[in-house]
Amino acid sequence: MTFFEDFGDLLERISTYSNLLIIVDINIHIDVLSDQSTIKFQQLIDVHDLTQHVVVPTHSLSHTLDVLITRAEQIVNTVCVDPPMLSDHSQIVGVLAARLPHSHTNTRQMRHCWRQLDLERLKCELL
Repeated sequence: MTFFEDFGDLLERISTYSNLLIIVDINIHIDVLSDQSTIKFQQLIDVHDLTQHVVVPTHSLSHTLDVLITRAEQIVNTVCVDPPMLSDHSQIVGVLAARLPHSHTNTRQMRHCWRQLDLERLKCELL
């Protein structure tokens, strides 16, 4: 399989997660908008309703090779790209507003009047 097949398969599996964060070195010059690999990558991101948030160079040779991807509706407050120091790639730090699972506030109570229970009918239904 190619990178794009593998990445597309991964996105198929995880793009519906409510809180999704992908930070990865994709080794594609996504700052070169006419590059065929960049176009394919962006198409994969778009078709899964995702957003790539890094818009500055992340490599010592001034290309954007590293990405921070979230669901399109995910709120990303800030993305900070530090200059490369220990490697030829930058450190990416993002501040996101994580959505917590909805807590259930409704409760359902059922009460049975056990005195009115038809034992014969219950036995027939269980057998």
